Amino acid sequence: MRAESARRTGGDPASFRLVVLAAVLLLAASGVAGATPAVAPSGIGATTQQTDGATEVRSCTTITEPGEYVLVADVENASETCIEIKADRVRLRGAGHTLDGSDSRFARHTGIRATGASDVVVSNVTLTDWGYAGVYLRGVTESRVRNVSVNDSDFGITVRSSRAVRIAGSNATNNSDAGIDVSTTRESVVADNVVADNQVGISLTTGSRANRVVGNVIRDNRLGVAVSNSNNNVVSDNAFCGNRRAIVRPEQPRGNAFEDNRAC
Repeated sequence: MRAESARRTGGDPASFRLVVLAAVLLLAASGVAGATPAVAPSGIGATTQQTDGATEVRSCTTITEPGEYVLVADVENASETCIEIKADRVRLRGAGHTLDGSDSRFARHTGIRATGASDVVVSNVTLTDWGYAGVYLRGVTESRVRNVSVNDSDFGITVRSSRAVRIAGSNATNNSDAGIDVSTTRESVVADNVVADNQVGISLTTGSRANRVVGNVIRDNRLGVAVSNSNNNVVSDNAFCGNRRAIVRPEQPRGNAFEDNRAC
């Protein structure tokens, strides 16, 4: 029957099979060309799929392509850095989920880490029990952390060797070092956050310059704001409540401004 069909179309059975095979290969190639794998799973269960233009993230993973990503499940007791961002133009939405570390301060792991990237936004996620930091940004530019909560970690949110980073509308509580740590960083803003019950509320250290710490509520920390080896920063319009010391400033301010701060 197949041979008869082939004769009616002007070919032999072998030619007909070759035509069909070529069509199948063309369709397969089109599918491969259209695929955009964006994450490299770091463990079993780190599956992703495309939904409403965002890539779903179900467990710890590494993001290697630009795009929008959304966390669709909590992660508990992660023993290593959970989400690593190694691409520019990444939007990571936590959707209210929690990334939980392994409760060990010796693990030195991080909830979310972005290195050497530009235009990264991390938002709406809770991070707990991370041995190093809840959110760690290093060598990033033009990036934002907003509506993020970090507690019971070493550092809450840490920014190092970066430029033009904005940390806003976030909470950093009960961390054993700084709630928000800005080091060797310039032209960045820490605004409208709540930092409480940390060793240091907000720190500006190691050559940080031209940064602004504005409109934060800083309460019940051992040190409220600590500035050292940094210059031309502005600390203003913050509310200080119940800190053992409100502001620790360098003996030689080198252009730092402390103005319009108030007690709660």
